[in-house]
Amino acid sequence: MAHVVNIVVQTLLKQLNEAKDPEILDWFEGNRHLPVHYNRDEDEEVKAMEAEDLVATEDGRTEIDEMSFQKMLHP
Repeated sequence: MAHVVNIVVQTLLKQLNEAKDPEILDWFEGNRHLPVHYNRDEDEEVKAMEAEDLVATEDGRTEIDEMSFQKMLHP
């Protein structure tokens, strides 16, 4: 089923000139070894990133606080 969905999406994107023809380059074939469903609990890179300590600036804000603040100012 995943391969069929991939072909449909890639064909639609081809019509919008955003992808190659799936008969020439089939994205699914190159990614067949990957799981169909993503599980963040099994993603070692995500676990490592979440385990990192956030460094606070002099005023006590972290990088994430700063990004949130900027989004509020410039939505």
